[in-house]
Amino acid sequence: MATYQSLENLLFVQTQKLQDLETATELIQSKSVIQEELFNAYGEVCSIARGIQELKEDVKKMKADNAHCKELSAVLKSLDHQIQHMENNIPAKIQEYVNSEQPKNIEEPLTTVEYANNTFNNITICNGDTTANGAALINDMKSCKKVLFNDPEIPRVELVTQEEFHKIPKYMIGRYTLETLNSLVVSINQIIKAKYSIIALGKNGARKKGELDLYLHYKKEQTGLGKEEENTYFFTGEDYEKYIKAKLDKTKLNLLIALRHCKKLREIRTAKTVHYALILPS
Repeated sequence: MATYQSLENLLFVQTQKLQDLETATELIQSKSVIQEELFNAYGEVCSIARGIQELKEDVKKMKADNAHCKELSAVLKSLDHQIQHMENNIPAKIQEYVNSEQPKNIEEPLTTVEYANNTFNNITICNGDTTANGAALINDMKSCKKVLFNDPEIPRVELVTQEEFHKIPKYMIGRYTLETLNSLVVSINQIIKAKYSIIALGKNGARKKGELDLYLHYKKEQTGLGKEEENTYFFTGEDYEKYIKAKLDKTKLNLLIALRHCKKLREIRTAKTVHYALILPS
């Protein structure tokens, strides 16, 4: 009986070895097919990993935006409460003084639309040159806005259109969307506006605002590019980190390459810094 069991065990072991050998033989014969499948699987895994990383960055940005919105909401609520309190607690003497000083027969102030219409109606157009006079009026209105609100004219990068986006090579844009690319454009415009608003203050204005060191740094940076670039608007990785509170990671650098392809930006390289300059319409 014991001999019978030992023979049965021996046959079982030998059968198991034969099955293992058959499996190994099939793997060896299908080596090229398996290698191709493994390579495809590796590509898919890498693609999924990149997608997860992008999602993590988007979630991180959304959290930061959410926190910022909460702060703004709290500030607005506080201001609303203060305004309501002031409205409900105007001293009676001030109210009486205002009512007594206000003329009884006063014309209602013109609205913005009525003022604009009256202005256009009162313009004398000679020799039928409506285009020139209209352009002059628009320029006057812009100059008025600049004087009244001290609003410097700072250029901006136009958003990438659907047509421009489709012309970007697939290997360059990868899995990024038009919304992702235009989100970077919005960030660039924020940087340019913040940076060149400080430069527009001038030395005395920057001193009053407590931004003199930053103003001098920007002016030195501008003159360091040479006379041929003195009217160039640009930003650097340092500017991006300062105003957006994030670094120019690999994703953003790839998107900057796409913007260069769309003729929105160009690079100016110096010894240690890459300057991303705006390409302005001529």
